[in-house]
Amino acid sequence: MFEWLKNLFTATPPHPRDRWVAAPGLRVTIDLGTGELSFGNGQSTNLGQNPLSLAPLGAPDKNLSTDFYNYTRHGLFINVEDDLIDSMSVDFEESTPPSILLNGRSVELTRNAEISEVIALMGPPLAQHDQEFDGVVSTDLEYRLRAGVYSEWNFENGKLSGVDLADYGEDIHEQEVLAEDDEGESTW
Repeated sequence: MFEWLKNLFTATPPHPRDRWVAAPGLRVTIDLGTGELSFGNGQSTNLGQNPLSLAPLGAPDKNLSTDFYNYTRHGLFINVEDDLIDSMSVDFEESTPPSILLNGRSVELTRNAEISEVIALMGPPLAQHDQEFDGVVSTDLEYRLRAGVYSEWNFENGKLSGVDLADYGEDIHEQEVLAEDDEGESTW
C-alpha cells in the first residue's frame, strides 16, 4: 500500500504521446529518397517537422526520453531535437519495415538486399565507410538527399540492416575533409 502511494507521488506523469491511438487503416510508407514518412490516410511527416505529426502511428514504445519515438512494430526509430524530427531510422533486421519508396517509386528492399543493389538504385555513394569487428563487416553508404539532409545505408556482412535519415541543417561535406587512413579507407 505504501509503495503504491509513493509511486503515485513520485512517478513521472505520462507524456501526451502515450495516449495516441493509431489511425484506422494505417499503412506506413517511407520514402528513402525524400525522407517523407506517410500513413496511408493523406497524412505524412518529414525531417524538420513537429513530432506531433507522428500521432497517426499511435503511441510509441515505452522509453524514458521524450526525444525518442520508437515504433519497433514498424521498424522505425525517430529522434527529436529542439521539438523537431531530426532523424529517422528504418530497421531491416528485427522487424517488418514499412513499405519503401525511393523518390516516389515503390522499391522492394529487404534485409537480404546487397550493397550492389542499393548502389544500382541510388548511384555511387558520397562516402563509404567499412570496418570489421568480431568477424562482422559493417559497411555504411552515405548519400546527400538535399541541402543538409543525408541518408546512410547500413550493411552487415554485405546485407542491408538499416537506413538512417538525418537533417544536419547544413552540408557536412562542405565543412569536413574526407581523408584516407593507412589502409586506404575513408575516414572523417
